[in-house]
Order: sequence, then structure tokens, then C-alpha cells
Amino acid sequence: MSGAASAAVGLAAAAGSLLPADPAVLLRRVQTAAAAPSRRHPVRVSAWTAPVAAALLCWAVAGSVVLGAAAGAATRVVTRTAAARRHGRRAAARRAAAVDLVSALAAELRGGAEPRAALVSACGPAFTSVAAAARSPATDPAAALRTIAADDGSELLADLAAAWQVTETAGAGLAGPATRLAETARAADAVRRELDAALAGPRATAALLSMLPVAGVLMGSALGADPLAFLVSSGAGRVTLLAGTLLIAAGVGWTEAIVRRAGGQ
Repeated sequence: MSGAASAAVGLAAAAGSLLPADPAVLLRRVQTAAAAPSRRHPVRVSAWTAPVAAALLCWAVAGSVVLGAAAGAATRVVTRTAAARRHGRRAAARRAAAVDLVSALAAELRGGAEPRAALVSACGPAFTSVAAAARSPATDPAAALRTIAADDGSELLADLAAAWQVTETAGAGLAGPATRLAETARAADAVRRELDAALAGPRATAALLSMLPVAGVLMGSALGADPLAFLVSSGAGRVTLLAGTLLIAAGVGWTEAIVRRAGGQ
């Protein structure tokens, strides 16, 4: 018998010793493993993954640490700005859902509904935990409201939870406080929309100014000056490219910080 055949026989014998003799036992093990919940944890991607990857890729392709640093800085600005915009959109969606919840609750209470039933009717798909707490007499809906209010944009629900707890303890009606909360939230939302419209101009200006250096390089290339070769091939050009990229990144980040602070974010 050859060496390969001997190895195959040995592996088959080892596998046979590990498997159960009864096929039904093997089938039950497979079914149990398939039905077991997955223990894999979600992969968390760092905010620096894309900038570091861009820096390393540019360094490997161009063979220059300066170009790699410039690519990493530019990628970091783009990813940070995009993440801030996504966070703002999610917070705005949660804020709108909270306003709709309080408004619907106030309308239900003014119609004569019992507070828990009104809260169940007012809860949308984003507030299933609050609706479940309101359905159960042994659960406090105020605690569920405070849990959701911890998310950015849902702060209105903390005020609703406080009003719920006070009125439930004192035996007072919730229709009046809920109505005032809804009116205040709608007024604040209108002010926020006006502020966002006023800040759209500075955001557009910052984006335009950050693209002007790229437009200048393209315009110079179209005129035959070949500025890209100077920026990539010479030492002075690489230093200029790195300094310019860092200054643009600092300017974009500074402008975004000013706009967020002016918007109260």
C-alpha cells in the first residue's frame, strides 16, 4: 500500500472514531447545531480604518510617505463629515418621531382615551418597547420612555416621562401637559428647520471652497502646466501637497464644528 493510500485510510479511521455509530444521533447533533443561536458578534469598524487604509494604499502605490499622509488626512475629513451628516439625519428622524408620538398622545387624551391605551395607540414602529410597557399593568411606561430618550434626538420623551410620572402619582390628567409638550416641540422643530435653512449656505460655501484646489489642479493640467507631476514627483511638491491637504482638512473640520455649534448640535 502506498503512502498516500495509508494516509487516506488513517484519516478515514480517525473520522469514523469521532462520529457516532448511530446515524440518528448524528442527525440530532446537526439539527441542534443548526437551531442554536449564532454567537458571532457584530464587527465594529473604527473611524480610522478608511483613512489608514487610504494612507497605506497611497504609500504603497506612490512610494511616498507624504502622499500617504495627505491621502489619509483627506479620507479622514470625508468620512468624519459623512458620519456627522448621517448622525444628524438619524437624530432628526428620531426627533420627528418623538414629536409625532407626543402629538398623537395629546390628541388621544383629548378624545377621552385612558392614558395607557392612548399611549399604545400613539406609539409607532419606533416605539414598540413603550407600547409593550403601556400594555402591561405591571410595567412603568415612564421607564421605557426614559430609555429611548437617551438616544440623541429623543430628548422630548424624557419630558413626557416626567409628566407621565407626576400625573400618575398625583392623579391629575395628562391631556394638558401632553398638549403643551406637543405645542412646544412643534415650535422648537419649526425654529430648528429655519436654522438648518440658514446654515445651508455656510455648508455649501465650505464644500465649494474645499473643492477649489482640486479644480485648480485640473485647470492647470488642462492648460498644459502639469501641476500634478510637480506635486507627486518633487520633494517641494509633496510638502506643498501635504500642507495644503492638512489646511483644507482643518478648514473643513473647523467650519463643520462652527455650523454644528451654531445649530445647537
